[in-house]
Amino acid sequence: MQLRELDEVHDELLQQGVAIHAVTAETGGSNAVKARLAERDSAVKYTVHSDPEFKLLLPRTDAAPGSDEAHSFFVKREIEASQYGGTYEDYVLVQPALVVVDKSGAIQQKWSWNSEPLVHVEPKEEMTFVGSMGGAVLVSIRPETADLGPSIREGRDVKLKGKGMLQIIAEMPKVKSPKEFWGTLVRATKSMVAFITA
Repeated sequence: MQLRELDEVHDELLQQGVAIHAVTAETGGSNAVKARLAERDSAVKYTVHSDPEFKLLLPRTDAAPGSDEAHSFFVKREIEASQYGGTYEDYVLVQPALVVVDKSGAIQQKWSWNSEPLVHVEPKEEMTFVGSMGGAVLVSIRPETADLGPSIREGRDVKLKGKGMLQIIAEMPKVKSPKEFWGTLVRATKSMVAFITA
């Protein structure tokens, strides 16, 4: 899972002057989100922001504030998370994305399902196969964690990687029931991550 990979490179990125901030639209507040991550063996050292109102999403400068187009860089969908029990609530999920900004707030690089090489992939659904990424399913295509530091240092876009369905299933935590399996699969797809260089 990308969150765990990011935690593994956290200290190395800090030495490079890069701070990681994970932003999720999941409700309940940052502490609740971090507690849920810890319950799923995904405790992280870096800051996690709960942002169900999308206040931290990078807006387009050519769109009216608050309009649907203002956040069209990001792919969103409603998720009925309450079906998983506990403290989960239904919310609008933001699919994985990456934004790198410098100390002044200037954007250094950005990536989402609505940017190259995925901009023309349709439908924008988790299990859509992406031929240009070796047939990986869309939900698995993420920035290559090991390339984050080098891409920031070199001023270029981060490399992407994707996984096939069998690899995704093999990497999932052990589950006890089909409902828990599907819940784990869906929850594993929901984080939007922003990197802020210091």
